[in-house]
Amino acid sequence: AELETEGKADRIEGGVQNAFGGLKDTLSREKVSRRNDRANSSGERSKRAQAHERSNDMSRSMLYLLIGLLAAGILVVGYLYHQESQSGIDIEIGEQGITIEGN
Repeated sequence: AELETEGKADRIEGGVQNAFGGLKDTLSREKVSRRNDRANSSGERSKRAQAHERSNDMSRSMLYLLIGLLAAGILVVGYLYHQESQSGIDIEIGEQGITIEGN
């Protein structure tokens, strides 16, 4: 039962990672598009302005990454809590014999 719960949690985590990966790709394409639009409309810009813009883009990307990791963590913890709170019977076979416990 524990391995099944871990497998389900891993599948959920993988799905969340895939969703955030797709979101990251979309945001990256949008960022490149906006950068190209700004470069075409404003002409030559100073290196300092370009460095400042890259710094802001990196900070925004890190913020998205942190939010995504936090959301994935919350989903996994919520799922595991839900699995633990369900009632059922736990049957174990070990060296000391068979033990049956009700949750």
